[in-house]
Amino acid sequence: MKSYFYIVALFFIGRVFLYSQFHVDTLATSPDIAFPVAIAFPPDSSHRMFFTEKNSGKVRIIRNDTLLAEPFVTVPVATSGEQGMLGITFHPEYPDSPYIFLFYTRSTDRANMVVKYMDEDNEGINPETLMTVTRLTSAVYHNGGNIHFGPDNKLYATFGDYAVTANSQDTNRTNPRGKIHRINDDGTIPEDNPVAGNSLFSYGHRNSFDFTFDELTGKMYASENGVSCNDEINLIVPWGNYGWPSDGNCTYSGNSKYKRPMYHWPTNVPAVTGIIIYRDTVFPELYGKMLVANYNYGTIDEFTLNETGDSIVSGPTTIFSHGSGLNDIEVGPDGYIYLTNGTYGGVSNLLRLTPVMQVPPVPVLVTPLDSATNEPVQLMFSWSPTDETKLYHLQISSDSLFTSLIVNDSTVTDTSMVVDSLEHDMLYYWRVRAINSVGGGEYSSIRTFRTVIEPPQTPLHEFPPNDSIWQEHAVTLRWHASPSSEFYGVQVSTDSLFSSPLIDSQSVVDTFFTIVALQNDTTYYWRIRASNIGGASEYSVAWSFLAYDTLTFIFNINERWNLISLPHITEENEKELLFPTAISDAFSYSKASGYIIEDSLEPTRGYWLRFDSAQNVIMRGEPLRYDTLDIAEGWNLIGSIADTVLVESIEILPPGNILSEYFYYEEGYLQADVLIPGRGYWVKAQGDGVLILGSFTGKHGIRNFKTKK
Repeated sequence: MKSYFYIVALFFIGRVFLYSQFHVDTLATSPDIAFPVAIAFPPDSSHRMFFTEKNSGKVRIIRNDTLLAEPFVTVPVATSGEQGMLGITFHPEYPDSPYIFLFYTRSTDRANMVVKYMDEDNEGINPETLMTVTRLTSAVYHNGGNIHFGPDNKLYATFGDYAVTANSQDTNRTNPRGKIHRINDDGTIPEDNPVAGNSLFSYGHRNSFDFTFDELTGKMYASENGVSCNDEINLIVPWGNYGWPSDGNCTYSGNSKYKRPMYHWPTNVPAVTGIIIYRDTVFPELYGKMLVANYNYGTIDEFTLNETGDSIVSGPTTIFSHGSGLNDIEVGPDGYIYLTNGTYGGVSNLLRLTPVMQVPPVPVLVTPLDSATNEPVQLMFSWSPTDETKLYHLQISSDSLFTSLIVNDSTVTDTSMVVDSLEHDMLYYWRVRAINSVGGGEYSSIRTFRTVIEPPQTPLHEFPPNDSIWQEHAVTLRWHASPSSEFYGVQVSTDSLFSSPLIDSQSVVDTFFTIVALQNDTTYYWRIRASNIGGASEYSVAWSFLAYDTLTFIFNINERWNLISLPHITEENEKELLFPTAISDAFSYSKASGYIIEDSLEPTRGYWLRFDSAQNVIMRGEPLRYDTLDIAEGWNLIGSIADTVLVESIEILPPGNILSEYFYYEEGYLQADVLIPGRGYWVKAQGDGVLILGSFTGKHGIRNFKTKK
């Protein structure tokens, strides 16, 4: 830096200002900080920024935009002129190599030093001196003072001429002043330095305040402070001689041994300080540009490089002005530009430049498509992301003017949202806009969609009745129609939880479904649901039926006395085997003998049996489909066959021999118009004769349906 840092910027006439593209955040200011100089960001994810304070000798830390009270380190430093705590950089392999390197002026003898510290939880420990350049005069200016690692992982440091011009051209290794130096991270000399055993990398520098490496090309650029003329931007090459004081002292000789600057200010010098090549995307218009800060004007100038980075093709163009001294410029991990602003006796600031926010652009709607139909009532809305957006505002309305809003949510953080408050068979309108801190952008174009019709209601069972018995190899399930249903889903299972359905048919168009190949002595559970394009109803409550084959007969036994008969021909006819739960003997009847105790039972004869509870009694045998019954004069206790027999169809021989109706017993005598399998009946005859019984399947009875007790 120069001794005349207090110069006020009065020379902006004719320059182009573009700094309206920046929004300025002040991260810290006086009195919390004092004269910040250099900034460095650790190559990790700790969200920290370290900076040096010239006069306090402190290295301060900002973490997550908050200034920490405790400094990383405090070092006694000389503070006159440009002396103090100046440069800072991190080891390129930090935090695996947890070292921070500082450049400062020692208070005791005002020597400038490069010192390595270990970072232990934001505290600098175990200092190790890597370079010491003593001061041979009382001058307090031209310290240089910045340090950075290059892409070769070598540490570079700038030292000014200490206000002794002859130092810059003296290449004796014992005179490090007026030079840029290159060392290893432990202070040793790299073997590939331009001069073996010498840390000198380039010379002929008056006061190169800062330098940078282009991360894309690896090229090294440095800012150089002249006298009252010829501030410079230089392309630094190994063992390059940059001419001071022999060349560049307000004139250039053209001598080929001196490296000409890429750009120089012949008058009105800005006192150039920080320098970077911007290689991030936050400011796309700055990508690849060289940005140079200065102290005298407090501005940032932009330069455009050629494709190889060897020369400047345009600039400077002032893109930002703060109005007071800028000491450093760095790019943060977030792509924003960070600045130190500090002057002698003035207000100090740490600044961050971010893009100026505009209202966001209009989102493009994605789903649902415009004029979509049959959309579900729980629906995802999505749209394209927009730049510079914090939130999205989704509106859904039942009218095109959006006066009847169903959804009006301006807090959506993603580019999609699931809405579950829609109604069936409704036309809706929807639109989206993007919002940021500036405000809300324009709404998108309006789309419409119609929701699907409502799913049908659960259908009701019809046949066979719940908890019934079925004695066929096939059964046709029937249910009542459900309005608006397109299909029915039928599930049949042998377990009530339907964990492994035997049948799962979801596209039945009728209100009936036939099951074949029923298994004997198996309980089947069945349930149905209805569906249409709007969805499916809930399944009905499961009904069940017990399936038996035709060799099985089930007696529906009542509590107390029952009048029964055998409709099947069984292998065992003993009463105790057929009806083991009966609590009485079996009684048959004849006019001659009255009631007779029977140990064995025969088909087509009626018997009295008593039971202590209602129950089902199962028997197996060959169904008796046809039989001839002998009857005697008077009352006869007869049985029936395995099929329902219409009384009118019974053939009577001789004709007219029957004098009475047929009566069965169920807590009293009742007249029968059909003979039901398993029941016994009273009938009175005029004389001896015959009754011929055959099956009947007409409207008076359903042969294979029984009710379980």
